[in-house]
Amino acid sequence: MAEAGFSFLGDVASYEVGASWVVFDCGGPKLRVAAVAPKIVRVTLAPDGVFREESYAVARRGEARVEVEDRGDAVEVRTPALRVVVSKTPCRLAFYDAEGRYVCANHPLGMGWAPSKWEGHRVKCWMKLELDDRFYGLGEKALPLDRRRARVTMWNTDAFGYRLGTDPLYMSVPFFIVLRRGLAYGVFFDNPYRSVFDLGHSSEEWYSFEAEGGQLDFYVIYGPSVKEVVEGYTELTGRTPLPPLWSLGHQQSRYSYYPQERVLEVAERYRREGLPCDAIYLDIHYMDGYRLFTWDRKRFPDPRGMAEKLRSMGFRLVAIVDVGIKLDPLYPAFREGVLGDYFVKKPNGDLYVGRVWPGLCAFPDFTKPEVREWWGRQLKALVDEGVEGIWLDMNEPSVFDVPTKTVDEDAVHAGGPHAKVHNVYALLEAQATYEGLLKLRPNRRPFILTRAGFAGSQRYAAKWTGDNTSDWEHLWLQIPMLLSLGLSGVPFVGADVGGFFGRPTAELLVRWYQVAAFTPLCRNHQCMGSYDHEPWFHGGFAKEAVRGVLELRYRLLPYIYSLFYEHYAKGYPVMRPLLFEFPDDEETYAIDDEFMLGPFLLVAPVLKGGARSREVYLPRGRWYDFWSDEAYDGPARVRAEAPLDRVPLFVRGGAVVPMWPPMSYVGERKPDPLYLHVYPGDGSFALYEDDGETLDYTKGVYALTKFQVSERDGELTLRKSPREGGYEPGREFVIVVLHGAGSVVKALKDGSELKPLASPEEEREGVTRVEGKPAVKLREAKEGWELKILMK
Repeated sequence: MAEAGFSFLGDVASYEVGASWVVFDCGGPKLRVAAVAPKIVRVTLAPDGVFREESYAVARRGEARVEVEDRGDAVEVRTPALRVVVSKTPCRLAFYDAEGRYVCANHPLGMGWAPSKWEGHRVKCWMKLELDDRFYGLGEKALPLDRRRARVTMWNTDAFGYRLGTDPLYMSVPFFIVLRRGLAYGVFFDNPYRSVFDLGHSSEEWYSFEAEGGQLDFYVIYGPSVKEVVEGYTELTGRTPLPPLWSLGHQQSRYSYYPQERVLEVAERYRREGLPCDAIYLDIHYMDGYRLFTWDRKRFPDPRGMAEKLRSMGFRLVAIVDVGIKLDPLYPAFREGVLGDYFVKKPNGDLYVGRVWPGLCAFPDFTKPEVREWWGRQLKALVDEGVEGIWLDMNEPSVFDVPTKTVDEDAVHAGGPHAKVHNVYALLEAQATYEGLLKLRPNRRPFILTRAGFAGSQRYAAKWTGDNTSDWEHLWLQIPMLLSLGLSGVPFVGADVGGFFGRPTAELLVRWYQVAAFTPLCRNHQCMGSYDHEPWFHGGFAKEAVRGVLELRYRLLPYIYSLFYEHYAKGYPVMRPLLFEFPDDEETYAIDDEFMLGPFLLVAPVLKGGARSREVYLPRGRWYDFWSDEAYDGPARVRAEAPLDRVPLFVRGGAVVPMWPPMSYVGERKPDPLYLHVYPGDGSFALYEDDGETLDYTKGVYALTKFQVSERDGELTLRKSPREGGYEPGREFVIVVLHGAGSVVKALKDGSELKPLASPEEEREGVTRVEGKPAVKLREAKEGWELKILMK
């Protein structure tokens, strides 16, 4: 049944063929089918016959040659991986893989358009909904992992105190993945206007996506695996550069630490307690009257000296930056913005003004390149005082005292009305901040944390999930939220540990840390007026439980950092739903209370108050309890014991998990030796290392070491490939720790038997024990080797 107000694509009158595209003329309206890669096809509808090339999200758009065959009633457009069948009467699309396996197709409604008050048209696409289609992604949504039957809106919103089902939230990523019996494809709707995705909410026959303006411009990204879909999507919209290594440590924030003495007091308490931490945040009270890029010299008389003191203790300083520029003729940033015509305007040309923390404010127009450059220069006032990270907040953009909570939709940017720019405003601010920091600190990796964003924001910033609350529902909710962001190309994600609002009990805080220690971003944050919940707040057993899991995170940093490299190289998320690693296991499709950290670690946190055990689903294969080395064969559901100081954690057979010695902050000590924890089975892992600070890795100054493990009839073989890259790790020894095994009968390195050591501290190669487990100590070397171990 046709939807009221829409015109629909009619019959194909003619078509034109190019090297990588075909344009179909449907009696005025035109449809372009273009191959940007063998597995990625772009579809663009131009109701007026004019295609507009504009995208804030796409970082790299290539071309792939197509073959075209006219079959009479349809035209087939082929890439090496996909076949797009374009029916002529009427014009509708169906996608198949190269072997003819069905992928997806238009519903009979097809594609349509309607009048819009904005540029272009209101546009909509209907696709067939298959009985067993599951939907994932769509960025930041307060929903379970599987989005089927959801209807969600993309419109960045300051969602203060959101709950399960609140929509929309802070960040918009108009990309989703469909998974059906192990076959996956993705759809990226490249349109910045307010958009709506109806994933079987209104019909069991179709799903749809639509926008209030612009053009219908979307990409179908074929897998067939979920991994390949995510890899293709991030190739299109960009990947996160390697972050500074310190940003993967534990971070401490609150609204607000001030004055200066209080900031140092918190840092000193961390070191006195021996709790790991790498960063401390300043919220808005460091500013002079909430004016951006200023310091309150009464509260912070010597920020540079404070930053140097923090640095001497192993802390980095991160400062908040909002977007509202206070209306104050004596304030340099406002004065420069007015003189340079840098601010958003009303339709009549007057300055748009909205109320935020400083009072009445103007808002930078980040669609102008000169404004982005100006913004980047303003950061000098922070960088010169020792700030090493920037925290972008209120950048939906949020405006107080108006029903919409944001800038008027008809406000004017150089790039169009705010209705068009709203969802990409934070993306452009993050770009300006990233590029500004690179100029101010050449060859130093920026660390930026943002609340709002759009597809492509991952190129510039990490993301946290906004103003959550201190309750068990939010503890669970962060898992599907973070997993969905990872599937949506945003890997560096986390939630406020303990909840932003409220008072976490000792139990809740411990359980929250037992999740956050395995999420890409691990940051404790709390609201002004709320109770403190630094790790020591509850004291006693709770503090020691938090210490234990934070120490484990720091030991795992070489593994976690290698996962960030894997994202940089392939686009994979660091934190993954089980379905990402086990797409053929339909039992994993709805699991959102467990997750994978990389390919090997399965985390099954306790998410209910009072629970001291939980059921855990283990997919196919051999699994080992991290704490006891007890082996399990999946698929299976097992009962895992979970006293308050233990999180259920399982390791996949065939794992190679690199670990460091414990430390209180990144760089506290030289991580020598490196421990390689090996679990029997077949598997491989690539250990990535570099200096953790500079951009030299982009010039080949890195170390990539590939390990492969196999097990046959009681003999375990670990092969190390020659180290790639020009970085020298600078350690002397590697200790291979063997799990799930009894004792070593014989160990041979490249055919030569290794002798027993009196202790692991001996400065030579040999067989030893570490923490009660059999181990082999080897010298670090650039060359490859083969280690064969006979076990009993």
